[in-house]
Amino acid sequence: MFKFVSKLSIGAKTIIGVALIEICAFSFLILTESAIVHDTNKALYEESARDISELFASSITNAVISFDIAEIESAISQFMQRETVLGVSVIAANDRVMASQTQSELSGLESIYDVQMPIIIDQQSFGWVEFTYDISIVDDNSNFAKLLGFQIAIGGLLLVAFFSYLLGRYLTCRIRELSKSVQSIAKGDLNTEVKVIGHDEISQFASLLEAMRKKLVEAQSVMAKSQENLAQQVESKTKELQQALRLSEESKQREADVFAILGHEIRTPISITMMELENRESINLNLIRSNVDHTLSLIDDMSLVARAGSGRDMNVDSVDLAELFSGLITSYRQQAYAHGIRLVDEIAITGTQVKTSEKALRQIVSNLMRNAIIHSQCKTLSISADLQRINPNFARLEVSITDDGKGIKPELQARVFESFTRGDSQTEGSGIGLSVCKELVTNMGGDLVLESDGKTGSRFTFTLSLAIEEAKSSLPTSELPQMELSVLEGLSVLVVEDNLTIQLLTKKMLESKGASVVTASNGDEGLQKAKLQTFDLMLSDLMMPVMDGDEMIKTLRSMDVDTPIIGVTAATIGGERDQLLKAGADLVLAKPLKIDSIEAFLLSQSVKIINS
Repeated sequence: MFKFVSKLSIGAKTIIGVALIEICAFSFLILTESAIVHDTNKALYEESARDISELFASSITNAVISFDIAEIESAISQFMQRETVLGVSVIAANDRVMASQTQSELSGLESIYDVQMPIIIDQQSFGWVEFTYDISIVDDNSNFAKLLGFQIAIGGLLLVAFFSYLLGRYLTCRIRELSKSVQSIAKGDLNTEVKVIGHDEISQFASLLEAMRKKLVEAQSVMAKSQENLAQQVESKTKELQQALRLSEESKQREADVFAILGHEIRTPISITMMELENRESINLNLIRSNVDHTLSLIDDMSLVARAGSGRDMNVDSVDLAELFSGLITSYRQQAYAHGIRLVDEIAITGTQVKTSEKALRQIVSNLMRNAIIHSQCKTLSISADLQRINPNFARLEVSITDDGKGIKPELQARVFESFTRGDSQTEGSGIGLSVCKELVTNMGGDLVLESDGKTGSRFTFTLSLAIEEAKSSLPTSELPQMELSVLEGLSVLVVEDNLTIQLLTKKMLESKGASVVTASNGDEGLQKAKLQTFDLMLSDLMMPVMDGDEMIKTLRSMDVDTPIIGVTAATIGGERDQLLKAGADLVLAKPLKIDSIEAFLLSQSVKIINS
């Protein structure tokens, strides 16, 4: 059926569609009209029959009361002369039939209407009259109305079909013309114009089609020009992608080599530490500490490389530059001596306090000095530092690390500050130390430059603009309180740590200073213990099961607990410090914990020392 309809023309479809609509509409109207006419006529006939029956019953009331049978029969005979009356029966109150007349053909009729009319005087029933009427005329009128409606419908249907044919023919011609235009455009023939006739919807569509043809002509011209440019660009991009692929493969190989170096760099100090611990007769604690510090320094470097370009915030401390450089030179003098290098101190700074990140500044100088000691093959290494005031509030710090070694070749100098670049050095090293220095100096608003002729020595110089801290008045040494006991003596401390080994070591470290320590293995347990007891200090790890440290700290601060809280984390990558400070921690320390850092914090918080 659908295949047959799909093969028809638009004109044929239009005629058939309109015809079907007309047939449905006329059929519905005729059937509805016939039903309404039938029901209306029937109701009128029935009402008329009841009125006539009531008049007849009233006319024979006296005859029924007096049992005048002759008069009753005479009245019935006269009433039966009506065309639509089929039967009349008068019945007394005792159910006796007083008189009755019926048409002989009554039994074969279907369209009849029965009426029963009571004979009542002063609310007393004397009998009733039963009437039978022929209402077949109602059906005859209804059938005539249907026939007339169908005749009108057929005439209207023929008229509509004729006009539909004309409309379909008109639409078919117009659409056929548009189809030819579309086919020409589809085949690429854009030179034939689309005819636009009139202003109806089809004409509007033809106008749009003609506008599209003109746009395609313009686009065809532009495309021809673009194809040539595109071919050139594709060729250029292909060369760039091939170059990028080659560099990517080289980078992957270089990073694979560097990670192998990193594994060696981390394993070496750990192996030394394990071997020293096995030497139970004479353990060199300084050697163990040196290797641990080296491992932690390497981890810090790796952390910065992983977060390169993140613009991380740095802690600003009050730094005594003279003390910082003195400590660094002392710690690296022995390492330089072990490599046969003479370390020259040219520090020209005395007793100046500045505001900067002590950890970052220490890491920059340490990496530069360690890089020179390991890779430069020098005999003499000098470090110079000079601080010149720019204005009353700021000073310019210039630090140079100079060696008389083999120098750095010019072709390697452009890449020396890239991560995982080791130049032509055959010695140990991770290849990230100098990139870390560059990243830190840049984040601190300074500049790091390299000077080398590639033959005799190298000089690394960085400059920073630092805020000068005003000198604070202090009491004479004789008037300072002399504390023989640790500031932790007598304090109650809550340690929240999920690693049982670190928990035990932290507890022992604090108890060695006289503190009373309570431990918890997660934030929820720590929270419950903080509700049961008041503590002078709390230490909390960040990442723990059940409840993390930051959530515990937030809850405590929401309970108006003002106990000093130190956040502790082993993570060196991410925003753990800011996360803990935002939660309400007063200080964040990285693992491994140092007792000096905790005591310095308590002194700065003016915690009262309570002796038991």
